[in-house]
Amino acid sequence: MIEIPLGKFFATMNQISTFSQVAEMQISNKSVVIIDEKTHADFVVSVNEFIGICEAVGLQATQLAAQDFCKALTAGKINNNSFEFSFAQLAMAHGSARAVQNCLKYESSIKVGLILHHNKIELFSPRNPLFGHSVQTSFPNIKYEIDEAGKCLALGRSTATVFHLMRIMETALRSIYLCLSIQAPLTGNNKNWGNILQAIKTEIARRGNNWSEKEYFNEIYAMVAAVKDAWRNTTMHVEKIYTEHEASVLFEIINAFMKKIASRLDENGQPLA
Repeated sequence: MIEIPLGKFFATMNQISTFSQVAEMQISNKSVVIIDEKTHADFVVSVNEFIGICEAVGLQATQLAAQDFCKALTAGKINNNSFEFSFAQLAMAHGSARAVQNCLKYESSIKVGLILHHNKIELFSPRNPLFGHSVQTSFPNIKYEIDEAGKCLALGRSTATVFHLMRIMETALRSIYLCLSIQAPLTGNNKNWGNILQAIKTEIARRGNNWSEKEYFNEIYAMVAAVKDAWRNTTMHVEKIYTEHEASVLFEIINAFMKKIASRLDENGQPLA
């Protein structure tokens, strides 16, 4: 998946189109074109960024045409804080600008672009950790899974989202088991939700009513039960197809669950209960 700044891309293409139109008028009048030096410098920067975008998305012909245009654009001379093109230089730049427009027209007709809805941008490219800083600090090894879950959810790949959430849950449950000194490994039948809940419930009960952290771990137990209900599978496997709504619900539930866990322990179950 390639991210491109569409605003810059289209703005530069519009500048190239405007330049082509102005140049055509000036050529018909056989006159030179004078551009403010800073405006010209900014335009050159924009064209170079445009070239980079073309390279990134595989618009090879457009990229080559834009490189020619950039050369033609810098062929003039600076005079009294302005950039001047001779008639011949202007004709060359005009031809290159038209080539960029034509190449983009044909190349874009054989490309497919996916546009991300604005309310999905934070999931795909978050400015802050999706599950918060405390989770990222206490559970650094699931950063990849959280990021991928967010990207899959943003792109509408719901079942893939749940797959990554499953791996997050496995790490979280192992940390709870370590914290509570539960010996049963999270493999085979022990990945059955009923067995997971029973193991946590049994350990909480074993510690008695006077245990200072009983309320906290009862809340953890209730949150695991909530994940189980949203999961729709008897085991911690992705065996069904999930809708976007179901994946979104699971994402939010596990987000809250991880924040709750990270407020007390890390991925190694420390400090022990």
